[in-house]
Amino acid sequence: MSPAFIKGVTDHPPKAKITFDKFHVVAHASQAVDEMRRTEQRTDPALKGLRWALLKDKCKLSPDQARDFDRLVLQFTTKRTARAWLYREQLGDILDRRQFNIVSAMLAHVCAPGSSP
Repeated sequence: MSPAFIKGVTDHPPKAKITFDKFHVVAHASQAVDEMRRTEQRTDPALKGLRWALLKDKCKLSPDQARDFDRLVLQFTTKRTARAWLYREQLGDILDRRQFNIVSAMLAHVCAPGSSP
């Protein structure tokens, strides 16, 4: 997903289609969630200690982590970190689909201005 890779593909085999794997796309989204948590944590100490809970699969959380996590997600209207996590989950769900045209349409809808999770 590096700019050098994209440039190399577009310069040398110009008719090639560039694809990105789900793992790396979701990894970038996870990094964005963590950056949002760090930023928001400066003014909201309640977010401290949630880093790993936000990066793990929800089914693998301890009971305490699950409780804190659920409390955060319920605040998605006021917490940017919660919205970022919801967007990442939605992205993963979209990328699980197999039909290219459906994935393209869903991504276009999610990325449209004013859309919400």
